[in-house]
Amino acid sequence: MKAIILLFPFFLLFGKSYNTTYYDTLFIKASAARFDHQYMVEPAREEIIKLQDDILPFLVTKINTEQPREYHALREIFRKIDGKKLYKFLEPELKKCDRETFYSASYFLGRTGDKDLAEKLLPFLDHDSSYIVISTIKALGELRDSTAVENLVKLSTNEDMKVRWAVAATSGLSGGLEAVKLLVSLLEDNSQLVSHTSFFFLDRLLKENPAYTRFIDTGNELKRTIIKKYEGIDFKTESEFMKFYGVAK
Repeated sequence: MKAIILLFPFFLLFGKSYNTTYYDTLFIKASAARFDHQYMVEPAREEIIKLQDDILPFLVTKINTEQPREYHALREIFRKIDGKKLYKFLEPELKKCDRETFYSASYFLGRTGDKDLAEKLLPFLDHDSSYIVISTIKALGELRDSTAVENLVKLSTNEDMKVRWAVAATSGLSGGLEAVKLLVSLLEDNSQLVSHTSFFFLDRLLKENPAYTRFIDTGNELKRTIIKKYEGIDFKTESEFMKFYGVAK
C-alpha cells in the first residue's frame, strides 16, 4: 500500500493526464539551461507546442515571470504558437491595460509573427498612457509588419522622446518604403538618441535596398552622410527598380 501511495504522485507528474502539475514539470524542462540540459529542453518545448490548445491558459499565467530562463523559453515557444489562438487568451490581459501585464502580453503576441494581429494592437496606439503606447509600438516591431508603419507617423512628433525612439526602432525593424520615409524625417529629431537610432536603421535598410536613396533629400548632415555612403549604388535597369518599388510600397 505504501508503495502505491508513494508512486501515485509520480503517475500524476509523468502520466498523460495533462493537469497543472504535468504542465509545471514540462515548463521546468522547457526552461532549463540549454548547455546542461539540451536533451530535455527541445523535447519539452516541442511537446508544449503540440499541446498548445490545452496548455495556453497555463502559459498565459507565466507571462509576468521574473525568471530569465522562463521568459526566454516563452519567447521561443510563442514564436511557434498560433497567434490567433494565443490572442484569445491574452485579449483579457491586453484590455486591462495593466502596466504589469500589458507589455508582456503585447510583446508575446508580437513574437508569434502573425501580421493579422496588428489590427488588434493598433487601437492601443491612442491610449493615454505612454507606457501602453510604447509597449504597443514595440509589439508591432516584433510583428515586422511594414503595412503598420503608416500608423506610427502620427507618433513621430510625440512630445515623449521614448515614444519617438520606439517609433524609430519599430520602423527600422518593419522595413518598407514608408519606414524609410519616416526614418528620414526622424533624422532631424532634437533627441540624439532618436536621430542616431533612425540613422542606424536607415543605414541597414539602405544596405538591403540602395534604391531607397531616391527618396532621401540632403537636408542635413546625417542625410548627406548616408547618401554619400550609398551614392552610385543602384539597380541595373529601371524595370528592376520599378519592380522593387511596387513590392516595397
